[in-house]
Amino acid sequence: MAQYVYTMNRVGKIVPPKRQILKDISLSFFPGAKIGVLGLNGAGKSTLLRIMAGVDTEIEGEARPQPGIKVGYLPQEPHLDETKDVRGNVETAMADVTEARARLDAVYAAYAEPDADFDALAAEQESSRNAYSASLLAASSALRLHDAAGARWHLGLAPAIARGWEWFYLRGVTDRSQWTHGLPSDKPQALAASRDGRHVAFSTIDRKIVVLDAAEGSVVARFEGHDDSVLQLRFSADGDRLFSGDAGGVVCRWDIVSGAPLGRFQAHGDRVDAMRLARDGSILATAGWDGFVRLWDSATLALVHEFRERTDRLL
Repeated sequence: MAQYVYTMNRVGKIVPPKRQILKDISLSFFPGAKIGVLGLNGAGKSTLLRIMAGVDTEIEGEARPQPGIKVGYLPQEPHLDETKDVRGNVETAMADVTEARARLDAVYAAYAEPDADFDALAAEQESSRNAYSASLLAASSALRLHDAAGARWHLGLAPAIARGWEWFYLRGVTDRSQWTHGLPSDKPQALAASRDGRHVAFSTIDRKIVVLDAAEGSVVARFEGHDDSVLQLRFSADGDRLFSGDAGGVVCRWDIVSGAPLGRFQAHGDRVDAMRLARDGSILATAGWDGFVRLWDSATLALVHEFRERTDRLL
Protein backbone atom coordinates (compact mmCIF):
# COMPACT_ATOMS: atom_id res chain seq x y z
CA MET A 1 0.00 0.00 0.00
CA ALA A 2 3.05 2.29 0.09
CA GLN A 3 2.25 3.62 -3.36
CA TYR A 4 -0.81 5.43 -1.95
CA VAL A 5 -0.48 8.72 -0.07
CA TYR A 6 -3.81 8.21 1.69
CA THR A 7 -5.91 5.13 2.40
CA MET A 8 -9.41 4.65 3.83
CA ASN A 9 -10.67 1.13 4.58
CA ARG A 10 -14.36 0.44 5.29
CA VAL A 11 -14.87 3.80 6.97
CA GLY A 12 -18.26 4.55 8.52
CA LYS A 13 -19.69 7.47 10.47
CA ILE A 14 -22.78 7.49 12.69
CA VAL A 15 -24.14 10.62 14.37
CA PRO A 16 -26.79 10.82 17.12
CA PRO A 17 -29.27 9.48 17.49
CA LYS A 18 -28.46 6.69 15.00
CA ARG A 19 -28.02 8.38 11.65
CA GLN A 20 -25.44 6.72 9.40
CA ILE A 21 -23.75 9.36 7.19
CA LEU A 22 -20.99 7.17 5.75
CA LYS A 23 -20.87 3.39 5.41
CA ASP A 24 -18.08 1.08 4.20
CA ILE A 25 -16.10 3.80 2.40
CA SER A 26 -12.80 2.50 0.99
CA LEU A 27 -10.59 4.91 -0.95
CA SER A 28 -6.92 5.10 -1.91
CA PHE A 29 -5.18 8.12 -3.47
CA PHE A 30 -2.09 8.16 -5.68
CA PRO A 31 0.52 10.93 -5.26
CA GLY A 32 -0.39 14.05 -7.23
CA ALA A 33 -3.98 12.96 -7.84
CA LYS A 34 -6.64 15.69 -8.02
CA ILE A 35 -9.99 14.38 -6.83
CA GLY A 36 -13.30 16.14 -6.33
CA VAL A 37 -16.08 15.00 -4.00
CA LEU A 38 -19.61 15.41 -5.35
CA GLY A 39 -22.93 14.77 -3.64
CA LEU A 40 -26.24 16.19 -2.51
CA ASN A 41 -26.56 18.32 0.60
CA GLY A 42 -26.18 16.12 3.66
CA ALA A 43 -24.54 13.27 1.74
CA GLY A 44 -21.44 13.47 3.92
CA LYS A 45 -18.93 15.37 1.78
CA SER A 46 -17.74 17.63 4.58
CA THR A 47 -17.69 14.72 7.02
CA LEU A 48 -15.48 12.74 4.64
CA LEU A 49 -13.01 15.63 4.36
CA ARG A 50 -12.92 16.13 8.13
CA ILE A 51 -12.11 12.45 8.56
CA MET A 52 -9.32 12.65 5.98
CA ALA A 53 -7.90 15.72 7.70
CA GLY A 54 -7.88 13.94 11.06
CA VAL A 55 -10.33 16.45 12.54
CA ASP A 56 -13.02 13.81 13.07
CA THR A 57 -11.56 10.64 14.60
CA GLU A 58 -14.72 9.06 15.99
CA ILE A 59 -15.28 6.71 13.08
CA GLU A 60 -15.61 3.06 12.14
CA GLY A 61 -12.90 1.49 10.02
CA GLU A 62 -9.48 2.97 9.28
CA ALA A 63 -8.34 6.23 7.66
CA ARG A 64 -4.64 7.08 7.54
CA PRO A 65 -2.18 9.05 5.43
CA GLN A 66 1.18 7.67 4.40
CA PRO A 67 3.85 8.35 7.09
CA GLY A 68 5.35 11.81 6.63
CA ILE A 69 2.34 13.19 4.75
CA LYS A 70 0.91 16.48 6.03
CA VAL A 71 -2.82 17.03 5.45
CA GLY A 72 -4.23 20.54 5.06
CA TYR A 73 -7.89 21.31 5.63
CA LEU A 74 -9.92 24.46 4.99
CA PRO A 75 -13.28 24.29 6.80
CA GLN A 76 -16.46 25.61 5.21
CA GLU A 77 -17.02 27.98 8.08
CA PRO A 78 -14.05 29.92 9.50
CA HIS A 79 -13.37 29.69 13.23
CA LEU A 80 -13.77 33.29 14.41
CA ASP A 81 -13.19 34.81 17.81
CA GLU A 82 -16.62 36.11 18.79
CA THR A 83 -15.04 38.50 21.29
CA LYS A 84 -13.41 40.42 18.41
CA ASP A 85 -14.86 42.52 15.61
CA VAL A 86 -14.15 41.99 11.89
CA ARG A 87 -10.92 43.98 12.01
CA GLY A 88 -9.72 42.05 15.05
CA ASN A 89 -10.31 38.68 13.39
CA VAL A 90 -8.55 39.79 10.20
CA GLU A 91 -5.55 41.00 12.20
CA THR A 92 -5.43 37.66 14.01
CA ALA A 93 -5.36 35.80 10.67
CA MET A 94 -2.60 38.10 9.44
CA ALA A 95 -0.62 38.03 12.66
CA ASP A 96 2.74 37.63 10.89
CA VAL A 97 2.12 40.70 8.75
CA THR A 98 0.82 42.68 11.73
CA GLU A 99 3.86 41.75 13.81
CA ALA A 100 6.20 42.58 10.92
CA ARG A 101 4.58 45.98 10.50
CA ALA A 102 4.91 46.63 14.23
CA ARG A 103 8.58 45.63 14.06
CA LEU A 104 9.18 47.94 11.10
CA ASP A 105 7.52 50.80 13.01
CA ALA A 106 9.75 50.00 15.97
CA VAL A 107 12.85 50.11 13.77
CA TYR A 108 11.86 53.51 12.39
CA ALA A 109 11.11 54.78 15.90
CA ALA A 110 14.46 53.48 17.13
CA TYR A 111 16.27 55.78 14.70
CA ALA A 112 14.97 58.73 16.75
CA GLU A 113 16.40 57.44 20.02
CA PRO A 114 19.44 59.39 21.35
CA ASP A 115 21.48 56.21 21.74
CA ALA A 116 20.24 54.52 18.53
CA ASP A 117 22.58 51.95 17.00
CA PHE A 118 22.27 53.08 13.39
CA ASP A 119 24.55 50.36 12.09
CA ALA A 120 22.49 47.58 13.67
CA LEU A 121 19.19 49.08 12.50
CA ALA A 122 20.50 49.58 8.97
CA ALA A 123 21.84 46.01 8.94
CA GLU A 124 18.43 44.65 9.91
CA GLN A 125 16.74 46.60 7.13
CA GLU A 126 19.40 45.58 4.60
CA SER A 127 19.08 41.91 5.55
CA SER A 128 15.31 42.04 5.02
CA ARG A 129 15.71 43.81 1.67
CA ASN A 130 18.26 41.26 0.42
CA ALA A 131 16.08 38.31 1.39
CA TYR A 132 13.08 40.03 -0.16
CA SER A 133 14.87 40.67 -3.46
CA ALA A 134 16.13 37.09 -3.63
CA SER A 135 12.61 35.78 -3.03
CA LEU A 136 11.12 37.96 -5.79
CA LEU A 137 13.84 36.94 -8.25
CA ALA A 138 13.32 33.24 -7.57
CA ALA A 139 9.52 33.60 -7.83
CA SER A 140 9.81 35.47 -11.14
CA SER A 141 12.09 32.76 -12.52
CA ALA A 142 9.59 30.09 -11.46
CA LEU A 143 6.75 31.93 -13.20
CA ARG A 144 8.78 32.13 -16.41
CA LEU A 145 8.95 28.34 -16.26
CA HIS A 146 5.18 28.18 -15.60
CA ASP A 147 5.78 26.82 -12.11
CA ALA A 148 3.10 28.65 -10.09
CA ALA A 149 3.52 26.35 -7.09
CA GLY A 150 7.26 27.01 -6.98
CA ALA A 151 6.66 30.74 -7.25
CA ARG A 152 4.27 30.65 -4.31
CA TRP A 153 6.84 28.76 -2.26
CA HIS A 154 9.54 31.35 -2.96
CA LEU A 155 7.17 34.22 -2.20
CA GLY A 156 6.40 32.60 1.14
CA LEU A 157 10.08 32.96 2.07
CA ALA A 158 10.01 36.74 1.62
CA PRO A 159 10.27 38.55 4.98
CA ALA A 160 6.85 39.97 5.84
CA ILE A 161 8.50 43.17 7.06
CA ALA A 162 9.77 43.94 3.54
CA ARG A 163 6.80 42.94 1.38
CA GLY A 164 5.74 45.65 -1.04
CA TRP A 165 3.58 46.02 -4.14
CA GLU A 166 5.87 43.73 -6.18
CA TRP A 167 5.25 40.87 -3.75
CA PHE A 168 1.47 41.32 -3.79
CA TYR A 169 1.46 41.57 -7.61
CA LEU A 170 3.42 38.32 -8.04
CA ARG A 171 1.29 36.62 -5.41
CA GLY A 172 -1.82 37.66 -7.33
CA VAL A 173 -0.35 36.27 -10.55
CA THR A 174 0.42 32.90 -8.95
CA ASP A 175 -3.03 32.69 -7.37
CA ARG A 176 -4.65 33.31 -10.76
CA SER A 177 -2.55 30.68 -12.57
CA GLN A 178 -5.07 28.39 -14.26
CA TRP A 179 -3.12 26.72 -17.07
CA THR A 180 0.35 25.75 -18.18
CA HIS A 181 1.87 25.66 -21.64
CA GLY A 182 4.57 23.17 -22.50
CA LEU A 183 7.61 24.66 -24.24
CA PRO A 184 9.43 22.99 -27.14
CA SER A 185 12.75 24.01 -25.53
CA ASP A 186 14.30 24.06 -22.07
CA LYS A 187 13.04 27.51 -21.09
CA PRO A 188 11.60 30.73 -22.58
CA GLN A 189 14.09 33.41 -23.60
CA ALA A 190 11.69 36.32 -22.98
CA LEU A 191 8.20 36.71 -21.53
CA ALA A 192 5.64 39.53 -21.73
CA ALA A 193 1.97 40.13 -20.91
CA SER A 194 -0.31 42.69 -22.55
CA ARG A 195 -1.50 45.57 -20.40
CA ASP A 196 -5.15 44.59 -20.84
CA GLY A 197 -4.41 41.04 -19.69
CA ARG A 198 -5.61 39.37 -22.91
CA HIS A 199 -2.33 38.00 -24.21
CA VAL A 200 0.89 36.42 -23.01
CA ALA A 201 3.92 36.08 -25.30
CA PHE A 202 7.17 34.17 -24.98
CA SER A 203 10.16 33.45 -27.20
CA THR A 204 11.89 30.10 -27.50
CA ILE A 205 15.51 29.12 -27.83
CA ASP A 206 14.96 28.41 -31.54
CA ARG A 207 14.11 32.13 -32.17
CA LYS A 208 10.34 31.66 -32.46
CA ILE A 209 7.68 33.79 -30.74
CA VAL A 210 4.39 32.38 -29.45
CA VAL A 211 1.40 34.49 -28.37
CA LEU A 212 -1.19 32.87 -26.09
CA ASP A 213 -4.70 33.73 -24.97
CA ALA A 214 -4.16 34.57 -21.30
CA ALA A 215 -7.56 33.24 -20.24
CA GLU A 216 -7.40 29.85 -21.96
CA GLY A 217 -3.74 29.25 -22.75
CA SER A 218 -4.52 28.60 -26.42
CA VAL A 219 -2.14 29.77 -29.17
CA VAL A 220 -3.22 33.03 -30.81
CA ALA A 221 -0.24 33.61 -33.11
CA ARG A 222 3.24 32.32 -33.95
CA PHE A 223 5.99 34.49 -35.40
CA GLU A 224 9.31 33.69 -37.04
CA GLY A 225 11.79 36.15 -38.55
CA HIS A 226 14.67 36.71 -36.15
CA ASP A 227 18.15 35.45 -36.95
CA ASP A 228 19.30 35.65 -33.31
CA SER A 229 17.80 34.81 -29.91
CA VAL A 230 14.81 36.98 -29.02
CA LEU A 231 15.64 38.66 -25.71
CA GLN A 232 12.98 41.38 -25.42
CA LEU A 233 9.19 41.39 -25.92
CA ARG A 234 6.75 44.28 -25.45
CA PHE A 235 3.05 44.63 -26.27
CA SER A 236 1.51 47.81 -27.64
CA ALA A 237 -0.89 49.72 -25.38
CA ASP A 238 -3.94 48.13 -27.04
CA GLY A 239 -2.43 44.64 -26.93
CA ASP A 240 -2.84 44.09 -30.69
CA ARG A 241 0.81 44.49 -31.69
CA LEU A 242 4.03 43.02 -30.37
CA PHE A 243 7.60 44.33 -30.54
CA SER A 244 10.55 41.97 -30.26
CA GLY A 245 14.28 42.62 -29.95
CA ASP A 246 17.08 40.10 -30.49
CA ALA A 247 20.73 39.45 -29.66
CA GLY A 248 21.79 40.91 -33.02
CA GLY A 249 20.24 44.33 -32.32
CA VAL A 250 17.24 43.78 -34.63
CA VAL A 251 13.73 44.88 -33.62
CA CYS A 252 10.57 43.50 -35.27
CA ARG A 253 6.95 44.56 -35.05
CA TRP A 254 4.12 42.03 -35.39
CA ASP A 255 0.35 42.23 -35.82
CA ILE A 256 -1.26 39.75 -33.42
CA VAL A 257 -4.73 39.92 -35.00
CA SER A 258 -3.61 39.06 -38.55
CA GLY A 259 -0.44 37.22 -37.57
CA ALA A 260 1.56 39.25 -40.08
CA PRO A 261 4.95 41.00 -39.70
CA LEU A 262 4.67 44.80 -39.75
CA GLY A 263 8.31 45.82 -39.86
CA ARG A 264 11.93 44.96 -39.11
CA PHE A 265 14.90 47.27 -38.55
CA GLN A 266 18.41 47.35 -37.12
CA ALA A 267 18.03 49.21 -33.84
CA HIS A 268 21.53 48.63 -32.44
CA GLY A 269 24.92 47.35 -33.48
CA ASP A 270 24.72 44.64 -30.83
CA ARG A 271 22.01 42.97 -28.76
CA VAL A 272 18.91 44.78 -27.50
CA ASP A 273 19.29 44.93 -23.71
CA ALA A 274 15.99 46.63 -22.87
CA MET A 275 12.86 47.80 -24.62
CA ARG A 276 9.94 49.93 -23.39
CA LEU A 277 6.87 51.62 -24.88
CA ALA A 278 5.53 55.02 -23.85
CA ARG A 279 2.23 54.82 -21.98
CA ASP A 280 0.33 56.08 -25.03
CA GLY A 281 2.25 53.66 -27.27
CA SER A 282 3.60 56.36 -29.59
CA ILE A 283 7.31 55.95 -28.77
CA LEU A 284 9.39 52.79 -28.53
CA ALA A 285 12.59 53.10 -26.48
CA THR A 286 15.42 50.62 -26.93
CA ALA A 287 18.73 50.27 -25.09
CA GLY A 288 21.55 48.28 -26.63
CA TRP A 289 24.79 46.64 -25.65
CA ASP A 290 26.45 49.24 -27.88
CA GLY A 291 25.73 51.90 -25.21
CA PHE A 292 22.99 53.77 -27.09
CA VAL A 293 19.44 54.52 -26.00
CA ARG A 294 17.25 55.21 -29.01
CA LEU A 295 13.67 56.46 -29.34
CA TRP A 296 11.59 55.29 -32.30
CA ASP A 297 8.22 56.26 -33.71
CA SER A 298 6.24 53.08 -33.02
CA ALA A 299 4.03 53.59 -36.10
CA THR A 300 6.67 54.42 -38.73
CA LEU A 301 9.67 52.87 -36.94
CA ALA A 302 11.62 56.07 -37.74
CA LEU A 303 14.39 57.19 -35.36
CA VAL A 304 13.25 60.13 -33.22
CA HIS A 305 16.23 60.67 -30.94
CA GLU A 306 19.24 58.87 -29.49
CA PHE A 307 21.35 59.15 -26.36
CA ARG A 308 24.89 57.94 -25.87
CA GLU A 309 25.72 56.39 -22.52
CA ARG A 310 28.98 57.71 -21.08
CA THR A 311 30.22 54.26 -20.16
CA ASP A 312 31.00 51.47 -22.61
CA ARG A 313 27.59 49.90 -22.24
CA LEU A 314 24.24 50.72 -20.68
CA LEU A 315 23.65 48.96 -17.39
